[in-house]
Amino acid sequence: MIRARRVALVALASFVALGLPEAVVATAWPDIADDLSRPIGDLRWLLVSYTVGYLLSSTPAGAAVSRYGVRRTASVGVGLSIAGLALYAIGPSWGWLVLAGYLLGSGAGPLDTAMNVWGTTRGPRVMNLLHACFGIGTTIGPPLTIAMAAITSWRGAFVVLILADVALLAALLTIGPDHRPAPHEHGARDPGIGRPSVAVATILVTFAVYVAIEVTAGAWGYSVLRDEYGLSPAAAGFGLSAYWGALTLGRVGLGVVGRGAPSRAVLRVGATGALVSSVVFAVGGTAGAVAGLAALGLFLAGQFPALMLLTPELVGSRRAPRVVGWSLSASGVSAALAAIAVGAQVDRAGLDVVGTNLAVASVVLLVLVLVLTGQRTPTQTARSSASGSDTTAHSSPNTSTHRSSDR
Repeated sequence: MIRARRVALVALASFVALGLPEAVVATAWPDIADDLSRPIGDLRWLLVSYTVGYLLSSTPAGAAVSRYGVRRTASVGVGLSIAGLALYAIGPSWGWLVLAGYLLGSGAGPLDTAMNVWGTTRGPRVMNLLHACFGIGTTIGPPLTIAMAAITSWRGAFVVLILADVALLAALLTIGPDHRPAPHEHGARDPGIGRPSVAVATILVTFAVYVAIEVTAGAWGYSVLRDEYGLSPAAAGFGLSAYWGALTLGRVGLGVVGRGAPSRAVLRVGATGALVSSVVFAVGGTAGAVAGLAALGLFLAGQFPALMLLTPELVGSRRAPRVVGWSLSASGVSAALAAIAVGAQVDRAGLDVVGTNLAVASVVLLVLVLVLTGQRTPTQTARSSASGSDTTAHSSPNTSTHRSSDR
């Protein structure tokens, strides 16, 4: 029991480590841009380099988990993340920071995939708590960055992250989750095998749109509050922390209180609330921007964990690890494209386009969620087919003769 708790704590800490760099980079960005004389829209290139690394590493990560297990795959990811953080801390020029983003993303892909595969075997409570810990990391990020910038510079926050990741790597190698998906017996049939790819495609696109919303709000929320609405750095940092904090509290609530909530219901309610919140953020003025950003985090809280939990249900347990890897890759592509598109619009038209993008993407998310949650599981489809076969087999002789004559 004690060892199981230690394993769970290492897994939870891994998600804190995943969340920290995202918020640190977003909060440090205005200072980075000033220090390196870059336009504000160039944040997109750090996001793109991160997501390219994430994409290229998460695509094979699902297969790596099946072959090497969670511990080894996650440990490789943390090692790459340390290299990326080191370049952020000491990189002398813009090109080095772009490379740092790539290495950081290359480490996040295996770590994220490995821990999500482990989480799908532990049920809703653990899955929601894992992703709540991601929110803890992103909530801690803004105040950590602001504090370190006041003491040293924006680079100081990355030194702290390096130390945290070194400790995490040591914990992973000694007591981290050592789960490896069990091989299926020869000839055993998983209900998801042979199922049309509609469910898989819908899952991938839904993940992609969701992540585009989460990343856009997290990356640009601080800049919008500070530079568009004129809030102080501390107030803008509070607003961004409120976004990530609400996302965290929502996941904790689902993990502790609402762990019996059906994934489909969580997805529908969350997508509807996200649409309302993004509209408030876009058109509600200064107060609406702060409140809408926090509410958006709350309603987005259950989306990613619920999608992960719904994946084995819709595609079958045998395909789930690979589909998880594909989903994270699709998320990386979407995050990169969203970063390029929003960054270009910000350069051209200003920061107020961020809210418009969030509102439009939230409409798309709601439509996708309604389609996805309306799909049946492979087991339900198999039962329906069997029922239909039984009905045909027991049909009347007259009906059979009539069909024969039609042919």
